[in-house]
Amino acid sequence: MPGLDVAGVVAAIGPGVTGLSPGDEVFGACDSAFAQFAASDERRLARKTARVSFEQAATVASSVRGRGAAGPA
Repeated sequence: MPGLDVAGVVAAIGPGVTGLSPGDEVFGACDSAFAQFAASDERRLARKTARVSFEQAATVASSVRGRGAAGPA
């Protein structure tokens, strides 16, 4: 089963992306997150704060889905 949760640094953005830039530290969800690089819609990502590690940030999307706050997974 592919992973859904991601945390990392934006390497590149596609056409029409306005809310993120290369170098931004982000976390969120995507399809098939078992890879060094993953692609996601910018609406499924948020900027990571400096106080939170990448490991901690990568668990947030699952935690929210598990509580039903984000709707069905």
